[in-house]
Amino acid sequence: MLTRRIIPCFDVDNGRVVKGVSFVELR
Repeated sequence: MLTRRIIPCFDVDNGRVVKGVSFVELR
């Protein structure tokens, strides 16, 4: 079964911090 985990991630774009959500699939 695949478990989807939602983890908050911070991406730096053009010298700017953007808040994003990454979906990681755990097997």
